[in-house]
Amino acid sequence: MIKIVGILLLMAVCSAYGFYRANMLFCRKKRLKALCLFIESAENKIRLGSEMQQIVLTDGAAAGIYLENLNFLIKKENLTPSDIALAEDFLGSLGMGDMVGELKRCQTYKSLIEKEYINAEQEAKQKAALYQKLGVFLGLLVGIVMI
Repeated sequence: MIKIVGILLLMAVCSAYGFYRANMLFCRKKRLKALCLFIESAENKIRLGSEMQQIVLTDGAAAGIYLENLNFLIKKENLTPSDIALAEDFLGSLGMGDMVGELKRCQTYKSLIEKEYINAEQEAKQKAALYQKLGVFLGLLVGIVMI
C-alpha cells in the first residue's frame, strides 16, 4: 500500500513540475506585456510632463518595477537574463534626459521588448504543451518503472 502511495505521489510531482514549467512560460509573457504597457504609459506621462518617480510609483507595480534608494529596479521572477538586461538598461537612465530623448528611448525600448514578447508568445505556444505532456509521461514512466 505504501509503495502505491509513493508511486502515485511521484507521478503527481512529475506532472505538477511539467505544469509549473509551462506556467513559467506564460508568466514571462505576462510580465513582458506588463513592461510594454508600463513603457507606453510612461511615454504618455512624459509627454504630459510627469516626474519619473511618480510614473514608477503609480504604474510600475504591475510591471514589477519599484523604486529603492532612488534607483529603479525590476523584479526578476520569470524573466530571462536578456529580458532583465533589457529592462535594467531601460530603467538605468530613465529620467536622465530631456523630454524628446526620453520619448525616443521609450519608443526604442518598447519595440525591443515587444519583440521579446512575440518571442515569448511563440515559445509559450511551442513549449507549454510539451512541458505538460513531458511531466505527465515522466510521471507515468517513473510509476511503471517502480512497479
